[in-house]
Amino acid sequence: MRSEPRVSTVSKVSTAALAALLAAGAAGCATGSSNKESWDSVFKSSRAPAAAAHAGAKGKPAAHEYIPPLDCERKARALRSSDRNAAWAALKGCAARGRFTQLHAVVASWGDDLRERPDAPVLLAQMVAARGGNVKQDVRVMRDAKIPVFSLRDCVTQPQLYEGRYVMIRGTLDEVRASGDAVAARLTEHALQAEEWEVPISGIRRKVATTRYGGSVSGTGATILGNGQIGGTVDVSGDEYEVDVARRYDNVLVGTGRDAVVRVTTADPYLENGRDLVILARFDGVRPSSTSADDDEPDLVPVLTLVDYQVPDALVVDQ
Repeated sequence: MRSEPRVSTVSKVSTAALAALLAAGAAGCATGSSNKESWDSVFKSSRAPAAAAHAGAKGKPAAHEYIPPLDCERKARALRSSDRNAAWAALKGCAARGRFTQLHAVVASWGDDLRERPDAPVLLAQMVAARGGNVKQDVRVMRDAKIPVFSLRDCVTQPQLYEGRYVMIRGTLDEVRASGDAVAARLTEHALQAEEWEVPISGIRRKVATTRYGGSVSGTGATILGNGQIGGTVDVSGDEYEVDVARRYDNVLVGTGRDAVVRVTTADPYLENGRDLVILARFDGVRPSSTSADDDEPDLVPVLTLVDYQVPDALVVDQ
């Protein structure tokens, strides 16, 4: 149901009812029965258009209606048989709602669109970010389905093969520099890695134990000292602490050791320096590094052109 007609009808009902009440109060001569009849007549007459508006909107999904992401993808897929462009627009609308993590379903059912449509890589970047930004894992899913989005490692390994192709990276942009209209930044790549640790789940229990050892020795003999006896005790004490623990797991960001130079074609005030992002870029090849110590065999730096970026969600989705 659409919310706008309903709000407008309620407003009209309230206005009409208030006017009727004010008119009855100003007259001053109406009885309780006439007041009741006046109110009922206003309310009942105003309910008719509200009911008609309600019936007219029945069966139409409201713009604010919540649709689970999986159902949203299925409804968009159902449109493909009649209108592929409308179906694709509906799928992009599913992603625009947020929390759209159905990467496996989209890759399995929308492969042709993901390979052919120029805006498909941006849609994939949105889904990867919504899934927590595990780029290494999700790019593998795309690659297995022959979706042309690759990793920075692929591009560095065979730069001529991947030049001009899309690359998806998780990392931070630092050292942003501008020269006229040209803006460039250094990209540091990160990857998610599972980490395990123990956390206490109970109070600390202390045990104090003391052990006493004692004994004596005596003897006689023909010695210059004569008869003698030796005795003594030894106390040994110690503290023990016990606590119940549970194992916890979390994903932490670690550096991969790979950097790149990213060209930014249009200055973006919301592109935050130092913030971890899921970055979609075009791979433009490699160039010698200006900081290389060996001029004969200089280090090669990947060069990228920024296409899109997304902020990864804190919750990582594996499926």
